[in-house]
Amino acid sequence: MDIFDKLALSMRRFEPMRTLRGKSARFELMDLMEMYSKQSILELDTSADGKKWSQRRPDAERKLKVSLLDSLSELRLPADAWFTVGQTAPSGDFSKARIEARGRGHESLGQIEMLIGRRNYAYYFTDDPVISEIHSNAATASAPVAPAQEAPAEEAATEAKSAT
Repeated sequence: MDIFDKLALSMRRFEPMRTLRGKSARFELMDLMEMYSKQSILELDTSADGKKWSQRRPDAERKLKVSLLDSLSELRLPADAWFTVGQTAPSGDFSKARIEARGRGHESLGQIEMLIGRRNYAYYFTDDPVISEIHSNAATASAPVAPAQEAPAEEAATEAKSAT
């Protein structure tokens, strides 16, 4: 991301987002996961109580992607928490999102800010070790197995039964 993208994103306003299914401004956890499942998270900041807790970025050496669930679990949210989401208009391939966690009484429980990459496959790891293990296991399971040879005594018994 160059300086022009950073400048453009800093000047953009967070527009309120709606859920994909119900068009509600109140997001549940599954709505969040569905909304950001096809996008690459390049930076993730978690904060609560006005303090910045953590900042996460993808690790290209260890091939670790940034997960939204890691930051949500760090906030230690109750089961009835819900979210509001704001997102900037894209600047090139990048946009920013702000997720605010809310409790039952509409109190603020924490906030997550993300830098999201769109249409930029340089941030996807092509050699994912977990995916390659799944593919290798699927290939061995789906390989055709040669039929086992029956013993001659069993063949004779099978033929005798079918003849009668």
